[in-house]
Amino acid sequence: KIQEMEKTRSTEDEEESISLEEEVRQYASENKEQVTDDLSIALSNFERLLASKIEGKIEEACNVLLNAEHIVFIGIGTSGILCKYACRYLFALGKVASYIDDPFYSINARYSDKTVFVAVSVSGETNEVLEYINKFKDSNCKLISITNSSNNTLSKMSDYNLSYYAQSEKLGYSDITTQVPVVFILESLCKKLYNMEIESK
Repeated sequence: KIQEMEKTRSTEDEEESISLEEEVRQYASENKEQVTDDLSIALSNFERLLASKIEGKIEEACNVLLNAEHIVFIGIGTSGILCKYACRYLFALGKVASYIDDPFYSINARYSDKTVFVAVSVSGETNEVLEYINKFKDSNCKLISITNSSNNTLSKMSDYNLSYYAQSEKLGYSDITTQVPVVFILESLCKKLYNMEIESK
């Protein structure tokens, strides 16, 4: 029965994927809308990122991560995929962390004030992420957020916010804002944390 259920679920996922692909193709053919593929846009995104003094903010965030007993990355959708990537990257550097990419993940866990959450969200307004974080604010956990701007609910809830100010881009209902600056920030956090741990020994 379990195997049958898994096959059914797999078939449903494939059908949903095909349906979404057809929907995107239909939208593209009807609207003839193009997306930005100009390298100058990517360069300007990084210029804005560096102008925001992001390196100093990353160092401040790493000082908090350095003393953490537990690091938890949280995000859903594309942000959830990047959280998983950050965990794998940290693990490659010898640091264990966990990630939550399911908004229905059990919240029975107890987190101490030595836990640091790293929340990733383009808009900073993802309800599932906000609700999850709210449940642990009473535990005095530290919160670092990575968002596309500093003017949103998540950034205002955070102890530290790392904003990247990339040009927002949508295709129909899909948000296709570049996530390259997020990867840069996550990798920089991981590398900086590793170096700080080496220096402290």
